[in-house]
Amino acid sequence: MKKIIALFLLSAVFILAGCATTADRRIMTDEDFSKNIDVISVNTTTVGGDMLKAQVELLNKTKDIQRFNYRFEWFDAHGMQINNAMSALIPDQIDGSQSKFVSGVAPTPSCTDFRVRFIKAKPVTTDE
Repeated sequence: MKKIIALFLLSAVFILAGCATTADRRIMTDEDFSKNIDVISVNTTTVGGDMLKAQVELLNKTKDIQRFNYRFEWFDAHGMQINNAMSALIPDQIDGSQSKFVSGVAPTPSCTDFRVRFIKAKPVTTDE
């Protein structure tokens, strides 16, 4: 009986691991973005000895190119936003059925946390 329960629990772990999208509070998306793109993972490290670096892995759930904009926002240990006036939206795209990494490095060593916003790009229209 214990083997059956252990096998069931192990199967449940593998099933849940297959659902790799993350609900990380540091990731903000609009509904149009999240319909077509999943956030697979969020990783952080330090570079240059004391600068926070964040990396987000995305997966395009469609067969079409998905265009989007993103912006990193940085925060100090007290939750205060730091130097985000310089943080412009960055245009990017991800090919159909592919994964992609986007990353950012904090502007100062006092940054200890981040948030990244993903917004689906609006279609470009041409006036004739």
